Amino acid sequence: MMKSGVRVPPSATGLLTKSPAEIMRVLVALRDRGEAVSVSMEGGKPPFLSRLLWIDPQMQFIVVGRSGDPAADAALLARPRCVFACALAAWQVEFVAAEPSLLRHGAQEAIRLRYPELMSGHQRRSEKRLAPARDLPLQCLADAGGVMSFDAHVVDISPVGIAMLLYHPGITLEPGTLLRGCIIEHPALGQVSVDMEVRYSEPVRLRDGRRARRAGCRFVDPPAALKALVRRVTGQALEEDG
Repeated sequence: MMKSGVRVPPSATGLLTKSPAEIMRVLVALRDRGEAVSVSMEGGKPPFLSRLLWIDPQMQFIVVGRSGDPAADAALLARPRCVFACALAAWQVEFVAAEPSLLRHGAQEAIRLRYPELMSGHQRRSEKRLAPARDLPLQCLADAGGVMSFDAHVVDISPVGIAMLLYHPGITLEPGTLLRGCIIEHPALGQVSVDMEVRYSEPVRLRDGRRARRAGCRFVDPPAALKALVRRVTGQALEEDG
């Protein structure tokens, strides 16, 4: 029998894997611990919330229970692909699964999906860190060189990546998404362009009660100008994280 110990390798930017075996280890831990898995819904609607019931040993599909909310079930079943989010020990984990469909699982109705093709994870911070603790004078025009350009407020930045808040309810970023030609702008220091890869995206509630999404991204081949901007900004506005 496969062991269900948590094995999420730490790194500066978290886990991002397409390895079926790595994904299986985490899914087994989620199932055996009975952890809830959720899918965010647009327009502020309640999320689809359930648990893993079955993981195909051949790594072809997974089965989750119905949520108990017919509207959430219908919204999930109408999607071609779903981004599931869950907590595992000190990690926030997301995985992408496609083609949801109803089936009978033992004596109950359940939902079958293709085996996850992608999984990401990052170490969770305390709840108060979900809202911006510092007012960085940085804005990001994400995917300016792609097909879904949108504005985001920069919460945190380092030489290797960025965390940002997205307020538009229609923007949902899957782990692994490549955002091309993103423009990071400082009112006094100017702007630089860089490609970014999404590592995670999670819903958060801000201190003023508003809802948003926090997304963490890795810089792809950051230019020297970006590294210089980060040094200037972190030297002026940020204390080094402990």
